[in-house]
Amino acid sequence: PSELTFEELDELAKENLINKYSKKIKTHETNFGGLGISCGGDYESSFLLINEVLDILAEELGENIIFGVPSKDIIVFINGNDPKALDGLKKMIEEIHKNGGKLLSKKLYSYQKGNIVEVK
Repeated sequence: PSELTFEELDELAKENLINKYSKKIKTHETNFGGLGISCGGDYESSFLLINEVLDILAEELGENIIFGVPSKDIIVFINGNDPKALDGLKKMIEEIHKNGGKLLSKKLYSYQKGNIVEVK
């Protein structure tokens, strides 16, 4: 509706996402020290918009979180201070982009204190 602001629509969309998928969210450990999240295969990348989810991962992995979103249905977080985990994340992203579907990005990002920035 035209009476909704963008911010109100954004909040409503986030609430709908949480209400529909919060009971389906699971974390998965990787073989290189990362944590992935899943919720059914279609909306994993959308959970980047939910700071509370990212804050929970920060509690688990530490303050320096780096993550990749190679496809719509795969998102993996690591402790950015762990070189083995960083190498594993980069390799995983490359492998997914060789043969995967629903591709999004080969870039790495960091999450620190509520902000997401590209890792250069």
